[in-house]
Amino acid sequence: MTTSVLTLNDVVSTTAGSFSTISDPIMRAIVNANNEFQIDDVLVTLINDSQWLVSDASNGTLKTSIRAITKGVPLDIGDIPTGAYWTTPKEIEDALIKIWCGCRVAIEPHGCDSIRIFGSCNGFFGTNGGGVLTVSFTPGGGNIGEILNEEVSNNFEFFFNLSTFHNQDGAILAIADSHCTTEVSPAEAGFNFDPATFGTCDLKNRRIDEIITSGTERMLVSTYFNDLTFSATHNAEIFSETFIGTSWQKSRASLSVSVDANRRGVPCNFIESKDDDESCGNCKHRITRVTWSGLCAHCDGDLIGDFSKVRNSITLTRNQSVDFECCE
Repeated sequence: MTTSVLTLNDVVSTTAGSFSTISDPIMRAIVNANNEFQIDDVLVTLINDSQWLVSDASNGTLKTSIRAITKGVPLDIGDIPTGAYWTTPKEIEDALIKIWCGCRVAIEPHGCDSIRIFGSCNGFFGTNGGGVLTVSFTPGGGNIGEILNEEVSNNFEFFFNLSTFHNQDGAILAIADSHCTTEVSPAEAGFNFDPATFGTCDLKNRRIDEIITSGTERMLVSTYFNDLTFSATHNAEIFSETFIGTSWQKSRASLSVSVDANRRGVPCNFIESKDDDESCGNCKHRITRVTWSGLCAHCDGDLIGDFSKVRNSITLTRNQSVDFECCE
């Protein structure tokens, strides 16, 4: 019997609601079916693990537009509806305060050869806002100084090639000063840049999601890394589904799942390995994870998930290796 392998995006609309595009188990328990939760008058929508949107919860039209965004994949700045502003999980507290009037800014590596500086400025009650973004670079030996000074509005992002920093280590500082008269101090973000270690290993959350099908049986499998606020986890997760009548439904089966993970530092030195596994004889879902404290960087082969399902004399197996970047 032929076994088919599909990615999550190929068939996400046909699943029985098993897959979650959010890796963090705590956030999974908090959000509703639309990946949303509300704090006072602010609606927070989790587009993926690292990109969140904040908006006015009372704006029904905007809420509908945000719900139409595909979840679990990178969000382009041009696809953000007017009135919605992006933030990151670690900046969410600041975003909730400034949704009424203010700016937010963040700095992160972008791939292996550039720096991304991004954020948003808005007025009161989610109206359009603006400010001035200043970016400076101070190398260990001094000089260089300001590398960007520009008016920004709504959601913004800028990319800086590594050549901007002339192969020197130093501090990158971004300041977003809003035009809001009520803002006490501008938003700031810093990043310590070292060309000797930048881009040598992957620090981002990464995942692979697949649906493995044979006849009327299938399993939904995911292997992923998630950098949480106080810890980091490597996870492998499996769901069982069976085609009943005219649709796929969650079903009980014999399931097994294992995760094998390596943790690296920067610049990509091996630190340690961990592994774990879970199994059951009659269940719909299993997840196993290993947890770390401290920095977790990766290269290809550092996170592997192994899965199997047996039901109605049909056996499904799959081995996944998460694709990491920057390790040539």
